[in-house]
Amino acid sequence: NNNNNNNNNNPPSIIFDGELTKRYLKIHRKHYQNSADFQGLTRFFRIVHRVGLDRTSSVVLVGGTNDGQGALKILENSPSVTMHGFEIQHSHYLNAIQSLEKYTNVNMHNMGWDEEASSDKHIGGQGEAAGLYDPQGQRGASLSNSTVSTVSLSDWTDENAINSTLYVLIDTEGYEAKVIRGMRLEQIRNQKRFSLFQYELGGTWAEHDSRHAGELWTQISTARYLQQKGYMLFMAGQLDWLHINAEVFATSGSHFNPALENEGYGSFVQGNVLAMHTKFVDRRIKEAILENTVVQGKLHR
Repeated sequence: NNNNNNNNNNPPSIIFDGELTKRYLKIHRKHYQNSADFQGLTRFFRIVHRVGLDRTSSVVLVGGTNDGQGALKILENSPSVTMHGFEIQHSHYLNAIQSLEKYTNVNMHNMGWDEEASSDKHIGGQGEAAGLYDPQGQRGASLSNSTVSTVSLSDWTDENAINSTLYVLIDTEGYEAKVIRGMRLEQIRNQKRFSLFQYELGGTWAEHDSRHAGELWTQISTARYLQQKGYMLFMAGQLDWLHINAEVFATSGSHFNPALENEGYGSFVQGNVLAMHTKFVDRRIKEAILENTVVQGKLHR
């Protein structure tokens, strides 16, 4: 069980200034872009190795492995963890198996993550931009004839007797909100089970982007939901994590974020969010993350 060293005290006392954080993010936004996720994974799994959690009982779930690039960053730094990788594109699923073949604790699954289990879901786009959406011609992409089955993380981990995860990586090209709902974090047992996870931001969250079509949750409402469930939120950076709160994702009004981007389909914040449950995450992990966290533009020690 990865949670044997939990710190069940109150959340860390951090004085948070949302406006200062947004200004800091605008100035340093290049350090917190989507491309910083590999540096963030490397930094985190070096911590995992250092504190003694690089072991087979530590379960890592990766949604959207593609050819195994992110999974390799994890395993290069924590080679003993048990990993379950999920990839919807069959050719990339096979590539990931080949890329990760020297790691004996890797299990690949040719399926996707969703709010509920389903079958015969069509795949849109291709390569790293593929997902379970209808591109509707945006960016020249189209809906393919290929289909795949999906699972919800809460149900799948129940069925596979996985009661605790060390880390969950969600890169599902517009399905991030559905995946988070499928974790069923309203239940305390799932807050314990999924105490630390990362999900991708970016243009897939833009209101008029086809990858976000029909999704009611926005970046800000998702962040508010997670905060209500006891999670601290961070932007994953090249050298550190940046402590944020939901107002960082405000697209209008007095809390408007000047670091927002827009590719023509609506405003969004770029990057990756690390969600850490303050009560249920392993104490050693929490301390190491906070030691490498920027708060109000200053390193939290």
